[in-house]
Amino acid sequence: MKKIIFVCLVLFVFGAFPGQGLCSGKGLSPTDKVIASTFKMLAKGFVFTVDLNKLKQENIARISAMKDEKYKRRYLKAFTLMEELPAGILEQYGLSENMTKEAAIKAVNRLNKEKVYILIDNVPDALIAREFRRYLSSVKQDIKESSLIAQINSFWDKTVKKMGLH
Repeated sequence: MKKIIFVCLVLFVFGAFPGQGLCSGKGLSPTDKVIASTFKMLAKGFVFTVDLNKLKQENIARISAMKDEKYKRRYLKAFTLMEELPAGILEQYGLSENMTKEAAIKAVNRLNKEKVYILIDNVPDALIAREFRRYLSSVKQDIKESSLIAQINSFWDKTVKKMGLH
C-alpha cells in the first residue's frame, strides 16, 4: 500500500501526483470500487486542506537534497506504478521513465490544486485496490476482524503520520 500512497503523492515527492477518472473500472468488484473511491476522497480532502505552496517547497527541498542515485532509484520505483496512468496524463505532466531531478522540480512548481485533482481522478481504481490489498497482506491484518473502512482509515492515518503531515 505504501506504493499507492507514494503514487498518489508522487508530485510532492518527485513531481507527479496521479489520479483516476479516465479509467472505467470495468471488471472491478464493488469492494475494489469502495477502496478506490475512499482513497480518492481522502486524497482530495488532503489536497483541499493542505497548504500546497508550503508542501511543494518542502518537497522541492527534499528532491534537491537527494543524491542522484537515490533520486533515480526512488523515482523508478514510483514510475513502475505511474506507467498505469493514461498515456495522455503521462505526457501532460511530463512523466517519463527518465525524469530528471530538475524536471521533477519544475513539475512540482507547476502544480496547483486543480491539476492535482485531475491527477487523482486518473489513478486507475484497479491499481489502488491492488496496492491496498498488497499492503494488507504485508502487514497481515485480518480483514474479518475489522471493517474495510476502518482498515482504510487506519492506513491513511499511519501514512499521513509517517509523512509528518498530521
